[in-house]
Amino acid sequence: AKWRFVLFGLTAIQFARHPEGMLEFGKRRATRKRNARYYARDAERAAARELTEAPP
Repeated sequence: AKWRFVLFGLTAIQFARHPEGMLEFGKRRATRKRNARYYARDAERAAARELTEAPP
């Protein structure tokens, strides 16, 4: 019976932190990380391209 209150409390805290749900929160966080890696790689490639291009 004690565990019910503990689990209810933990669930309430989790819901307060992520009212959209843990699955949606995880998907949003993964998408942000993926986009950050993509844009960082794109910026590195652009910088490398600028270094390899010789000025006229």
